[in-house]
Amino acid sequence: MNRHQLSELSMIKKVLTSTKRALVILAVSTIVGSAMWNILEFDRRVLDGVPPRNADELVMQESRFADLRIALLSAGYRSGPVDYLTPRDLTSAAPTPEDNIRWAQAQYVMLPWILLHQRHGVSGTTMTDAAPGYAIVDFWGGSAPIVPGNFEQVYDSGRGLILFRTSKVRP
Repeated sequence: MNRHQLSELSMIKKVLTSTKRALVILAVSTIVGSAMWNILEFDRRVLDGVPPRNADELVMQESRFADLRIALLSAGYRSGPVDYLTPRDLTSAAPTPEDNIRWAQAQYVMLPWILLHQRHGVSGTTMTDAAPGYAIVDFWGGSAPIVPGNFEQVYDSGRGLILFRTSKVRP
């Protein structure tokens, strides 16, 4: 090969190298651009519609019941049945659908305790033999209840929850 041919080969190598570099930069830019586009679209379509965590009903219930759980644990009652009452139960009024929703949510956040409403568990199981020593009165939808004389207040959340010890349990 003569000098002229070597010069042409060198020039072709340079063009191929710069073309290859340009194609790699173009490919990387396309991948990065696509990824950023996907993230922005995901954020726009999905995340903008997600409410904040503290707006979720179960999160709010967990927060309401947190100190009540501590009160039960402090009393040495680590699991077992607990009566769940609403002001309507204390006045012999019929429960509302919202009462049942709140009861189910309360049961979810109060595991391992079993919240009994009128001797029934959320699952529908009847517990006629259960003698809960504690009762939770949830007056979310009404004024503070007048409680029976055999209830001794253990804890008041100040947020619509009161924990009582019934006459069946003594510390």
